[in-house]
Amino acid sequence: MNWGAAGAIGEILGAVAVVITVLYLAAQIKQSNRQSASDAGFAVVSEMSRFDELVFSNPEVSKLLVKMKRDEDLSDEERLRSESIADRFINIWYVAENAHSNGTMTRELYEDCVDDARRHLRSYPALRTHCRSILSHYRFAQDMKIYAAVFEEP
Repeated sequence: MNWGAAGAIGEILGAVAVVITVLYLAAQIKQSNRQSASDAGFAVVSEMSRFDELVFSNPEVSKLLVKMKRDEDLSDEERLRSESIADRFINIWYVAENAHSNGTMTRELYEDCVDDARRHLRSYPALRTHCRSILSHYRFAQDMKIYAAVFEEP
């Protein structure tokens, strides 16, 4: 066998190795993207579950939510707590918004998060009021679909 033929075989083997490597990397990237989407969804659902746990394990929080649902007058302490609840929801929604815009959350899960935000905002008029007040101070939030849900009329 001459050196030209050996070189040609080497080039072919090298090209095959490059193709196999590219295919492997593509599969790894696809798997990594799926894992990122799963992680983002889990983070949002986990935070919502933590809030739910707080509600059913703490009667004071439950009482406050009832007042927020009825849009009753709140004491200074209750107002502070209700603003903290609004902050917590905004943070959860921001994670969903950010994950979706970065492509690490599926459109379906993101739309579910937006619908969940709308449901909470309709159920708790005081939450909507606090969220509007908080979000009005953040320019970045104006591009968020969830931001739009906060300012929709119920």
